[in-house]
Amino acid sequence: MGVGEHGVTSERRVVAVLFADMAGFTALTEKIDPEVVTDVMNEVFAALGAEVEAVGGHVDKVVGDELMALFGAPVAHEDDALRAVRAAVGMQRAMQARQEMLHRAFGQAPRLRIGIHSGQVVWGVVGPPGQARPTVMGDVVNLASRLQHAAPEGGILVSEAVARQIRGTYLSKAWGPIVVKGKAEPIAVYEVIGERERAEPMYRPPFVDREQDLEQLRDLLARGRGRAQVVVLSGDPGVGKTRLVEEFTRGLPEDVLFLQTACPPYGGESLGPLADLFRQLAGLAGPTTVAEVEARIPLGERAARAAMVVSRLFNLAEVPPGDEVTHETALLVAAETVRRLITRPTVVWIEDLQWADAGTRELLPFMMERLTDAPLLLVGNLRAGEEPLAWGKRTAVTTMQLEPLGEEDARVLLAAMLEERLPADVERALIGKAGGNPFYLSEIVATLRSMGVLIRDDRGRWRTTGPVDQVLPDTVQGALLARLDRLAPDQRTLVQRAAVVGVSFSQSLLGAVSPDIDVLRVLHQLEDADLLRRRDPFALDPEYVFVHPLLREVAYASLLHKHQAALHWQVAEALERQHPERPDELAKTIGTHLDRAGDPARALPYLLQAGRRAAQQYATREAVELLERTRVLARELGRSEILVEACELLGDLYPRMQERGWTDEFDVWQAVLNHLDPSADPARAARAAIRAASARIKESRIDEARPLLAQAESWLTGDHPLWSHLLSERAQLLIRESQYREALRIAREAVEVADRRGTLVDRSHALSTLAHPAILPLMGEEVGA
Repeated sequence: MGVGEHGVTSERRVVAVLFADMAGFTALTEKIDPEVVTDVMNEVFAALGAEVEAVGGHVDKVVGDELMALFGAPVAHEDDALRAVRAAVGMQRAMQARQEMLHRAFGQAPRLRIGIHSGQVVWGVVGPPGQARPTVMGDVVNLASRLQHAAPEGGILVSEAVARQIRGTYLSKAWGPIVVKGKAEPIAVYEVIGERERAEPMYRPPFVDREQDLEQLRDLLARGRGRAQVVVLSGDPGVGKTRLVEEFTRGLPEDVLFLQTACPPYGGESLGPLADLFRQLAGLAGPTTVAEVEARIPLGERAARAAMVVSRLFNLAEVPPGDEVTHETALLVAAETVRRLITRPTVVWIEDLQWADAGTRELLPFMMERLTDAPLLLVGNLRAGEEPLAWGKRTAVTTMQLEPLGEEDARVLLAAMLEERLPADVERALIGKAGGNPFYLSEIVATLRSMGVLIRDDRGRWRTTGPVDQVLPDTVQGALLARLDRLAPDQRTLVQRAAVVGVSFSQSLLGAVSPDIDVLRVLHQLEDADLLRRRDPFALDPEYVFVHPLLREVAYASLLHKHQAALHWQVAEALERQHPERPDELAKTIGTHLDRAGDPARALPYLLQAGRRAAQQYATREAVELLERTRVLARELGRSEILVEACELLGDLYPRMQERGWTDEFDVWQAVLNHLDPSADPARAARAAIRAASARIKESRIDEARPLLAQAESWLTGDHPLWSHLLSERAQLLIRESQYREALRIAREAVEVADRRGTLVDRSHALSTLAHPAILPLMGEEVGA
């Protein structure tokens, strides 16, 4: 689906786009020999491209003195915006190192201007036949280019979307809004001014629902003071692995030594994390020499040789050539040296083991096998679904799987974030969307606040200005898209198709839209990868669900709209074919798929049927949503009969909803009158006119209500059941006009008519009118007289 000439599948992706060019380049080089310019620029672009590739980026194109780079395509990472800024800082550093060369070549050294923006683009093959190549298209590209042109010489300008994602690592200052052609409002822009001395977490959530996990870590520490142990904390990004270890290390006893390092996702040296830990353990800081390393190693006469070996292995100090040992000997020496350095209970924390380099993956398990009698607790974070390290048989390993927060704990976390509770329906929507992941929840809340969807009112209470369930932060999307990118092509394709089928899906239905894939085999692989979960393993046609609801959203959003539509149509066809006996039960599902497939004519009767069914089952919100969509499509297609029924149902449902006003009620009943022929069904038209008049009376718009009641009266006879309702509304109108005695007379007549011919609803309505506070006292006066 969507595979181009280069084997690239066209899809939507969240990508950080970087543009860089040299200020004043054209004027500087117009009189320079093009051969000289070419040689110089090739050297410059080689250095700039190396900075891009070092952090996992991709140079998309070079035109003249301008370079365009992508981060997140063809492969996504959860921190692509941060990688783009890191590359930009490296590019400025590389340009600074070549100032002298540029000055010699051009008589003046041009400075680099860089602009970065992040957002959703289309990634695919673009260009004329025979010359097309993979690239990205979209407004994100245009804005990144505009930022580059607005950037100061030697500076880096980023959009607000990028600034928000890098705030924990880089300092930035508001550059001021800039006017961009084609944008209705000025764009907020920030200049990157430097890296923080120490990266700060963008959000530190309160410690919630991890007390048992914390107690288990403390117990392992207490039991393992004479024996080395490994604890692997496994879970999805953002589930709380880091927060758990922070809480654990904060309460360590005073006699415990704590060491910490991390495996970098890019640009790290081989054995870098272990070298960092060795420096901390040996008390080495900054540049050092072999002699200083030797002085720290308690190995007596063997210290000199050990210092040479570990200095070379961990790149601690410059070692003279010669007297090299075998690789295995070096590992043995390193393990023995570390064992001698551990003289008291020690906790080592290694973050992000999934990014461990090959050397670390080899040496760390090797060392732990030889440290079994050391008072050492090694805690490592590992993302769910990633390849674990190959620990040896003698190593005591405990794997702790961190599950998402439960609903109540997520509610406590959300209240702590906002310092108060939200309305129950908003809480449910946010917690359901985040799926118990604290990071996802915090990012969704932050995005809603930045968009102005979640704001404080005049009393300082939180309220919403729009739907909260349609927000998908770039940070969350990037993290989940990175996980999808690690799948095999058939696995990724099946996840995308499953996302179109729905939140849950049967194996047979997914198979019907995936004839080119071994569905059973791939479903088992996706289960093993903890992406999908089977509800009933013993069912003949098992049903699957996404482990995380946002994973489905990201997989769905990655598809081009035309591919989404084609798949929705295939799903609807398969449902009609597989379940011809369940049209009413599946009306909503089939109608929604046909609607999203762009087939409104076929979708319309299904959506009306589904709305009618939901109304009968008192699922008011669901019914309203379906019927409002039915109303829109019926109006567009000119289907008056369906439009009328949908509006009648909406008119009966709106009074059940507090957020729907009388204007909404009037609008739907007026729509019925506009599309209904009174001569064909006068009673139906009269009901619509009475209900429209009722809405206007409640708004005190008497002049508009009076002719509507007159119309209804002309369409009814005095013995019709609706006559009672008509009289009740006429009494209500008279009350609004302060004609209380006449209103009392009409209200009494309404009750009499309802008693003879009306329904229980008509009688209830008539009695409530008779009991109106404005006329009830008059009845008391009559009794007293």
